[in-house]
Amino acid sequence: DRINELILDKDFKLICKISNEFNLFRILRSESNELKHSNVLAWLLNPNENHGLSSKFLEEFVFTIIPKYHIEDANFESLYLLDYQNVEIRREWKRIDILIIIKSRGTRKNLVIPIENKIKANESKTQLSDYYKICNEVFNKKCNCIVPIFLTPDGTNPSDNNIDTWNVCSY
Repeated sequence: DRINELILDKDFKLICKISNEFNLFRILRSESNELKHSNVLAWLLNPNENHGLSSKFLEEFVFTIIPKYHIEDANFESLYLLDYQNVEIRREWKRIDILIIIKSRGTRKNLVIPIENKIKANESKTQLSDYYKICNEVFNKKCNCIVPIFLTPDGTNPSDNNIDTWNVCSY
């Protein structure tokens, strides 16, 4: 009954409406600026930044995104054994928008997450396959679990030749 009261409350509806309309990127006239979006995401994902979230944003991202793809080396147990304070976030490493490297505690594999962020553009012909190849060459699969993420505002799929390699994520 209390939940119904809250949902039907006119002030609560107004707060919901206002909070859903706020978009910092629109205010800054940067809605389509991939670099700014990637910079903010990298900042939020980095537990060592000054946002006051510690590793909470990164952990939510990992535990929300990774399990839905049923990746053999990235099950819940392995995700819990990662050291979310021992993280490296790289911007534009080998042209990859965001690269997350989360070290594992003990003998488990590290988690490497390349993120290609696309707002209003498609990937170029070999862009994603090139990025995946680079990650596999640099981050040996014996020591690392590589989970590439194709990030778009609405969850658009990458091209057909990358759909099996890159996991789709929306804002």
